[in-house]
Amino acid sequence: MQICRSPFLIWCTGRTGSTYLCDLLNSHPQIYCRGEDFAEDVVTDGELSEHPTFEVKRRHFTRRINRPDGVIVHPDRAEAIGYLRQLMSQEYLACGFKLKFPNQPVVFAEVVDELRQMPNVHLIGLHRKNSLKQAISLRNLERLRALRARLNSGNSKSAVEMESFELDVEAAVKDARFFRRSKSEFERFAEGFDRVRVIAYEELVESNGPIEELLRFLGIAESSHKWKSKFKKISPDKISDAISNYQELADAVAGSQLEQFLD
Repeated sequence: MQICRSPFLIWCTGRTGSTYLCDLLNSHPQIYCRGEDFAEDVVTDGELSEHPTFEVKRRHFTRRINRPDGVIVHPDRAEAIGYLRQLMSQEYLACGFKLKFPNQPVVFAEVVDELRQMPNVHLIGLHRKNSLKQAISLRNLERLRALRARLNSGNSKSAVEMESFELDVEAAVKDARFFRRSKSEFERFAEGFDRVRVIAYEELVESNGPIEELLRFLGIAESSHKWKSKFKKISPDKISDAISNYQELADAVAGSQLEQFLD
């Protein structure tokens, strides 16, 4: 099967703007960019599964593939690799998808192995410089999911999204430290890939510079394309505006490496 000229993989953690990046890339006429096609479902405590499960950080997951034409539930190895090859053989100059660390590279280990065997794979590492804001954004997303019923009851969605909330400081600090460590994990993951580019969320949302750089990285001639996405930020820029217990957070990270990320 013929693989497209510039197959690519976006490696990311949560709340780094990966959905936004995929949407931007997919708006280009010469790029085919899927999102989390290789996805996982958590197995809750006490739940039994007749299908294979995969353990990541003491949690267990089953897996599914989100195809454009439907979902493959509990795909086997042949189905996973077959879909990867199909995805990477689209009639575009560049085609790819994202894989979210830490779960998906483990749950779909054979997909990672197959990617390493493909020629000319371009690896894009997407990270967030401010891991504390990244952790707060993750907690805010969980809050908004819990408030889904409220959002559908006539309240202004944008107003609810931008409300300050009380942060679970201990959980957020733990998340922020994990996000910082993940940058080293990416370096290990990138070993064996000849074409690697790292971009930062902060630079991506400020200008089109990083996306134009990715265009060159993928070997696509520059054009007058107007990048567009339907996605937007859901948290205020300042931490002190995003959470109601800012001082508690400041006290918790005082003297640590995370202190530099406060407002």
